Amino acid sequence: MSKGSFILSKESVLLFFNIFFLIVVVVSVKVALAHDTEGILHVEKLHERVFANNIYYNECFLLSDNRVHYGVIDLNKLNSDNFQKCMNQGKYAIRFNLFYENEVKTLTFNDELLNAEIFCNIKKKNLLCNNYTYYVNVYDNGEIKEAKANLWLVGVKNE
Repeated sequence: MSKGSFILSKESVLLFFNIFFLIVVVVSVKVALAHDTEGILHVEKLHERVFANNIYYNECFLLSDNRVHYGVIDLNKLNSDNFQKCMNQGKYAIRFNLFYENEVKTLTFNDELLNAEIFCNIKKKNLLCNNYTYYVNVYDNGEIKEAKANLWLVGVKNE
């Protein structure tokens, strides 16, 4: 084997590793950018989480004795007047259903816009329509119990 062929084969192997490394870097960057872009497109889903957290962690609805119990909704505080006052977000409509011991407690905000929910499947590009169900803790008659909540959010998308 001549000296020139050995150098050529060594360079071929190095070229192969360099190309492999370049492909891995390009694919990684493309996956990272695609993941980031996908996250940007789903930012609207954050609205429902903000409103859900506003109910679940807002002192308007929470159990408080000597301290505030974050994450525990006091059923005595969860009433229509308190809901209207604490959820005052003008460009959104909210329907909050609390399923608790074979009962359903429904509270709404901005009923005029909430009536537009029938258009959510038709005019989805103009309306923000999100429906989210999650588990909560409620305080009722001296006991903390588990319940299920459903948050229906309707809003007008910013153009």
